[in-house]
Amino acid sequence: MTTLAQEIFGKIQKTISNYVIDRLREIELMTVALLSRGHMLIEGPPGTAKTLMAKLFAEVLGLKFKRIQMTPDMIPSDIIGAKIVDPKTGELRTILGPIFANIVLIDEINRASPKTQSALLEAMQERCVTIEGDTYNLPEPFMIIATQNPWESEGVFPLPETQIDRFSLAISLDYPNPEIILGVSPRTSVILLRTAKALAAIRGRKYVIPDDIKYLTPYVLWHRIRLNPRVAGYGTPRENYAKIVNIINEEILRKIRVPW
Repeated sequence: MTTLAQEIFGKIQKTISNYVIDRLREIELMTVALLSRGHMLIEGPPGTAKTLMAKLFAEVLGLKFKRIQMTPDMIPSDIIGAKIVDPKTGELRTILGPIFANIVLIDEINRASPKTQSALLEAMQERCVTIEGDTYNLPEPFMIIATQNPWESEGVFPLPETQIDRFSLAISLDYPNPEIILGVSPRTSVILLRTAKALAAIRGRKYVIPDDIKYLTPYVLWHRIRLNPRVAGYGTPRENYAKIVNIINEEILRKIRVPW
């Protein structure tokens, strides 16, 4: 007999798998965190579908989703909200911040200052926030999914132990190819499609063919890819460009079978 938890996970897995490939483990752990009333930390470089997974996760469950992009100049009230004086009535009004959602994605959490990071502690532990002395309960269910980029070293603030301890689960994502330490983001596929359509148009066609994709792929991808130092060595940008293009042509395009 299929349990309710299995049904929920099956629905989540089926929907997200239509958009994100090979992320079964991550989807499973995200579901575990939600059902256990926990929070999740995802570490990984750009282009590993962290944001997309979180957004789809909320959508498939019909939950309210908010994304907060952390920056060094953010303050706690940008997250939890604040009390302001209404200029029309002169009354004090409470403006609730983006933390008031079911699934809250804290993008690049380590870019926020320690003071701003600390604004999340009460929310993650007590499921409520305090705005100028008044306490406000957060929606149920409530889960924070935070991301951080391990490759960034400038303008970041490492998470303190008290903050890390608030996350039930933590997972590290990476690119599948050890040839590559920094790959392309999901938006790259959209750019590739658009440029292929444009190329087909100037070549007198109203449709895209596989050769259009193959022709453009190196030009769309090479400047978005950073090679592992063991592969790149200490070559010049021109030499590394040649290595990247060779990887794209030899190890990616040649292995992909055209649909017709």
